Amino acid sequence: NQVFTWRGDQIGGSITSDTVSPHLRNAIVATEDKRFYWHPGVAPRGIASAVRITLSEGRGPLQGHGGSTISQQAAKLLCLGVPHAPSTMTEAEYEADCRRTTIWRKLKEAIYAMALEVKYTKGEVLDIYLNRTYLGAGARGFEAAAQRYFGKSANSVTPAEASMLAGLLVAPST
Repeated sequence: NQVFTWRGDQIGGSITSDTVSPHLRNAIVATEDKRFYWHPGVAPRGIASAVRITLSEGRGPLQGHGGSTISQQAAKLLCLGVPHAPSTMTEAEYEADCRRTTIWRKLKEAIYAMALEVKYTKGEVLDIYLNRTYLGAGARGFEAAAQRYFGKSANSVTPAEASMLAGLLVAPST
């Protein structure tokens, strides 16, 4: 129950799905995974829809629209790739490996997401996502992003601010 390390330029502290603004919690779930509270970690309908849209745009099935649930993204944020070893890779190389998308990685991500759902509550899975996702400008986690963009805690953002923060999930660096 103690923080071991933080990664990223700015960390605003830990938040939980219980302490964050309900506007922000609702905006994130609505944006990223409408069925979050009802699926077992993976949503086959969401994956099929994302693959269909991506293929209709002329791209490969893993190149584009995400069909990943919040649970799958939490699994990915815990990084299913290689362990971080500063002596052999930079932080950027580590991040690139974490974001790499292959069929094998997607399968591992789905299995790990279902395991997360068995071991943890939906709120705890959402907590992982809230505190680890990258939101641009060096902000990792929604508390850091709320501090960076609005100078306030994620527990006091307005509906409009919550919508803007949730919107960053689509392309945080853009």
